[in-house]
Amino acid sequence: MSEHRLQRERELPGILGQISGQLRGQLEDFHRALEALSPPDAGPAIDQRAAPLWRSYFRLLRLAGNLAGLGREVRLANDDLVGLCRAVADRAALPAELLGLRLEFRCGRASHIAAVDAGLLERLLLNLLSNAFRFTPQGGSVVLEVRPEREWVRLTVSDTGPGLGAAVFDRPPGDRLPAPPPHGLGLGLPLCRQIAQGHGGSLVLSSGGSGGTTAILSLPNRRVKDQAAALWEVDLYGGYNQTLVELADALPEQAFTRRFLD
Repeated sequence: MSEHRLQRERELPGILGQISGQLRGQLEDFHRALEALSPPDAGPAIDQRAAPLWRSYFRLLRLAGNLAGLGREVRLANDDLVGLCRAVADRAALPAELLGLRLEFRCGRASHIAAVDAGLLERLLLNLLSNAFRFTPQGGSVVLEVRPEREWVRLTVSDTGPGLGAAVFDRPPGDRLPAPPPHGLGLGLPLCRQIAQGHGGSLVLSSGGSGGTTAILSLPNRRVKDQAAALWEVDLYGGYNQTLVELADALPEQAFTRRFLD
């Protein structure tokens, strides 16, 4: 790797963090305008008309969070992986219902302790669920499964959609971005891959010939003695529900009415 490329990769997290900060600053104005247009006591008609704007606001919050997350250091602490994943699945169950999907959590154990960065792992799982929700047609199903093994813990998100190519993982975060896809800049999966690698693990996509995609996250099955202390972090979610922000690309407009925002 050239010295220029190494320098660029060292500088990239700081640059992305600055962009994220500027974007969040502009989003504060967006948020104030939305609150003025659709206050909590607004009637149903205004609520429905404002929902597409709230969805755009949440999608931009997610984009700002993904940009900041690409520079976030992994900080390991022992945590219950089963409980963490079950909680994520529970929070994502209602959004799945809104899309006409069935979300199932599977694990043969009540708990399993391993060293992870809980905050980043939650973001990774919600990103994978967002992709699964977007590409699975109504009536389909999504499964989040935890399988502890001897050396690894496998976390899988499987769907019954048409299938995706693994090429989305081929572009390093610092490479030139392609034309934006319909649902954003495509930073979610590179962020997931970076989080997996930061844990000493890997993330792989596979699709069967008959459709469906499975994302397989492999994390080292280990514990740490010196656990990282909790850090104060900038709120990446504007004070709103993390699940709603991270799944914003996949959810319909009705998910952004006051019934769900408040």
